[in-house]
This record gives sequence, structure tokens and C-alpha cells, in this order.
Amino acid sequence: MGPLIVAFILFLHGSYQTGFAFLLVPAVLAIIILLISRFLYPHPHDLEASTPQINAKGFNKVYWLYVIAAALIAAGFADFALIT
Repeated sequence: MGPLIVAFILFLHGSYQTGFAFLLVPAVLAIIILLISRFLYPHPHDLEASTPQINAKGFNKVYWLYVIAAALIAAGFADFALIT
């Protein structure tokens, strides 16, 4: 969006100084919003949901079948120049 604004300002006025001055407005608004959100939510980590514990014992047969199939497909895509 910024380059389009600068291009439009250059088309109208022909000055880089004016174009970059117009880009100062969204930059200041972004900093203001950042500061407001910092004061409204001083501890953003409190907003995160806790992750449940997952007990995994290992990989099942479907996973290993998928890995073997992916390896064979990848080996099939290897060309002669790569193999030799």
C-alpha cells in the first residue's frame, strides 16, 4: 500500500518529501495502536490457552507405511545424473 501512496503523491505533487510525509501518518498510527495494546494487555502470555499433555508411545504401522511409500516415490523421482 505504501508504494502506491508514494506513487500517487509523486504523480500529483512530484516530491519525495511529500510522499514520505504522507507515509508518516500510518506509521504513527501503528505505533499508537502498539502502545495502546501494550497498556491494555501487559501480560499477553496470560491470554494463551494451555496445551494439553499428549502421551505418545511411538509410531504406528500406518506412519511407517507412509514413510516407506514416500521414500520409494522420492527414489523414483531421482534421475540418472543424480544417482551416478
